[in-house]
Amino acid sequence: MMPRLLVGFDALTARFRTSSDLALLWLATLVLHPLLSPERFLAADDMLPWAIGTISAAALLRGRSLGSGPHPQLRPRRVGLDANLRRLASGVAPLVLLPWYRFGQAVGRGELVDIVSALQSRQGAALASLGWLGAGLGGLALLGALVLLSRDHLRTAWCPRDTPTARTITTAVAAFWLCSVLAGVVHGLAFPDPNLLVRSILRWMPEGFMLGLAFLAAGLVFGRPASLAQRRAAGRRDRQPVPVVEREFVFAVLGPSTTLWVTLQMVEILTRQPVGFESAFIVSLHATAWAAVVWKRRLPVAVDVLLHEVAPAGGRESTPGDSAEGFDRPPEGALRIHPLHTRGTRSVHPWRVPVMRSRIHDLDDPIRTLWRARSVPPAHHLLGEASFEPDATGAPQWSEITVHLGAGRDVTVIADRDIQTRRMVILRAFPRGLGATGSARRTYLWERAMPPGSVQVVDAATRTITLRDGDLVVVSSEGVARGYRVEIGAPVGLDAAPLQMRLPQLEDYTQL
Repeated sequence: MMPRLLVGFDALTARFRTSSDLALLWLATLVLHPLLSPERFLAADDMLPWAIGTISAAALLRGRSLGSGPHPQLRPRRVGLDANLRRLASGVAPLVLLPWYRFGQAVGRGELVDIVSALQSRQGAALASLGWLGAGLGGLALLGALVLLSRDHLRTAWCPRDTPTARTITTAVAAFWLCSVLAGVVHGLAFPDPNLLVRSILRWMPEGFMLGLAFLAAGLVFGRPASLAQRRAAGRRDRQPVPVVEREFVFAVLGPSTTLWVTLQMVEILTRQPVGFESAFIVSLHATAWAAVVWKRRLPVAVDVLLHEVAPAGGRESTPGDSAEGFDRPPEGALRIHPLHTRGTRSVHPWRVPVMRSRIHDLDDPIRTLWRARSVPPAHHLLGEASFEPDATGAPQWSEITVHLGAGRDVTVIADRDIQTRRMVILRAFPRGLGATGSARRTYLWERAMPPGSVQVVDAATRTITLRDGDLVVVSSEGVARGYRVEIGAPVGLDAAPLQMRLPQLEDYTQL
């Protein structure tokens, strides 16, 4: 039971490391929350400015496109400046919705009945409503400028004829504007309603809807109308129509909005008092948690791994004296292999290892291919069949390689020759998790005890071995020992994009 708990704890720890940015964001909101005075704009009782600001910050950290995106066989254009501008636009998009929501509230409360007379009499409520109107128009102008400057972001080489780019963008902007204003109008009409049942049902419903709308707006900023046109022109393998509204869009709106409404309703029922800005930490936690769900990190198809051939960094020992050393002193010499004391030989062996998932990813995208796809390079190696298998929670990971060995023999013939592999050992300098616990092992009495995960000896009973970044693989063939340092490189094929067929070269790691 204890090993299973440790393996599961390692998987959850790795999952937490991937979401550390959002965790730090929630801690920052937790520290900033008691420092705000009630007169501040962020400290409103409906907590909507606080929630929208949290989503905007999360979009800057984690925002990514929603939906299927361009055709999987086309490589999108990625430039650093365009990507940063589009990410900034993704952070601005939720903020643009807030002024229109406040403007709708003013309309619902009847504060904007006669604009001309309000301006002549300088009524404060009407002037504030016009201020929200100006802020909304300015936000739209800023968002449009950022999108226009980064118009080449994720552009592909195929733009089908009659792609309704201007019409699609105009319709989307009008839909978001109308939804924001209507949500504010509903809040303005329902808030002064004397009917307690109506107020209790509609309580926090407009705010929750605006939360989901902010997630959708921040995600759609990364999209392109040409992507939908490409998929419609290509068609699906099952001959079904390509949907305009995808499941991710509906999930991004209904998921955060419904759970926020239910959560705040339960808090008010349990506490028997209205919820105000003092409970803003619940809203920020809700927003960051849903940001990790809606904007999941992109999953790679494979990871490039390099095996650096290394040699022991020996030969620096002091010259032995005339007298013999005692038996209690450990031996020293150039043949003693230490995983931290090695030197490179400038011989590099590239290796592409696929990332396995708990489901068949190829069936998730039924789009018809444009041309015959290239097959992924096989992951078979001299060591065996290698892959990044899912962790204990079933989530994909690309930090530990699992190698399934072939025939479990102590002697393996290589390439039908007389060269035979007689011994293989994997040395790990810093084991963690399950490998760092348990009974320690040592070779000699004078050596310090090592954790059990520091050494993996491959023998006839070994079926699987694990490799991590920095591990040292020592192979002994015909009395000649060779060491290979494992380096896990960058993932390739993010979001099922075309794989880079060029493998890493030696000049990529050498300053010429």
